[in-house]
Amino acid sequence: MTTKKPRLSLTVNKMPEEVYQILTEKGDSRRLTPYVVSLVEKEKQMDQIISSLSSLEEKEKKVDQLISSLSLILDKVSGLENKVDGLAEAFQHQDISNVQEDFSKNEVNEVHEVKENDLKQGKLEIKSGNVISSMEPMEDQDY
Repeated sequence: MTTKKPRLSLTVNKMPEEVYQILTEKGDSRRLTPYVVSLVEKEKQMDQIISSLSSLEEKEKKVDQLISSLSLILDKVSGLENKVDGLAEAFQHQDISNVQEDFSKNEVNEVHEVKENDLKQGKLEIKSGNVISSMEPMEDQDY
């Protein structure tokens, strides 16, 4: 058995005339209760939408921060690309034969230093094809 709900009343002396006319028409046609129920349900939906807007605003701020970070990263990458392009252009304009000569001189000096060190230590290594031989000074031994 359902309990009977008490009647509700509206104070109309503070109600705008337009609202009063609409409610009177709905009441006369016995549609006032469904109308008020739909108004209350719509208000609840609006409250939910408004509360979800605040979370959307937070997400929008996060997206804006991500976009800002990505923009900074893209600027840095662009700067690096410009530097690489500048280096490539400078290398293309440089005289390649000078680079090869410098490389050869360094290579020869390194080989010369290695052989000189080996000679000082008494080691000599001769390489020919697949044959590798070396000589080391003999220690004083009695024969």
